[in-house]
Amino acid sequence: MMKLVYLISTLSLCYPVFSDRDPDCSSKLTPEAELKCKFAKRKRSSSLAERTSIATVINNDISLHVEAMRDENGVGQFHVKALETVTAAIELFAKKSYTVHDITEGVSVIALGLWDCMDMFVPEQTRELEVYKWFKRAWSATFTTLRSLDAAEIEGRIEAFNENGQGHEIAHVVYLCVDSAVDLIDKFVNGTVAEKISPWFMGVRSITKGVAKSWEAFANGEAVKGAEAVYEAIREASDAVLPENLKNNTVYQTITKVLDK
Repeated sequence: MMKLVYLISTLSLCYPVFSDRDPDCSSKLTPEAELKCKFAKRKRSSSLAERTSIATVINNDISLHVEAMRDENGVGQFHVKALETVTAAIELFAKKSYTVHDITEGVSVIALGLWDCMDMFVPEQTRELEVYKWFKRAWSATFTTLRSLDAAEIEGRIEAFNENGQGHEIAHVVYLCVDSAVDLIDKFVNGTVAEKISPWFMGVRSITKGVAKSWEAFANGEAVKGAEAVYEAIREASDAVLPENLKNNTVYQTITKVLDK
């Protein structure tokens, strides 16, 4: 099992400082050993302060970026990527003669798409930090692990969907992926920032539910009902992240126009 060492709150795991001396220098040491011990303490204190400072900067930068995304353009862009991701994955899962490779590719599509969604909240300077690169590797490894550990459930849900056409079966596979993404985000940023990001990914769940309902409707020849299911889901997902003063029909129409492009 992969160890999640990519946590902003515990950056010391990414940049450990080791010492073979008594950390508080309280033992009876030779002058030379005592000097080394004190130097190690200062280095450790400086390193911890630096890591704390980096964590604070990252959290503040992402928090500001999330706030800047809370308009019709930012919400529209996020939902476009979410809708593209969910639709592409379901198309793979819903193949009549699907293979294990199709399922693995579908999970990979979700992982990459959700990463692109997360990346929208991260300013360019933060993307260059080593800890963010570690987080990206953790993200990839998590979904590889998910595919292996939950193989029976994932494949069972997809098989059930292809037998009975009930959208909730295939939606549940996407939910597993979204929940894993949210869990990772919770471990990367502090609680305050995680609370700001979480509603966006819960919106992906709403979009997934809408796409699954739409899939059922189109399969039954109910095209209008299918389209309505998606747009209702987009509105629900938008409501979760838009400020109150932007929750109006004009803004919703702008968002849906972005989706229609």
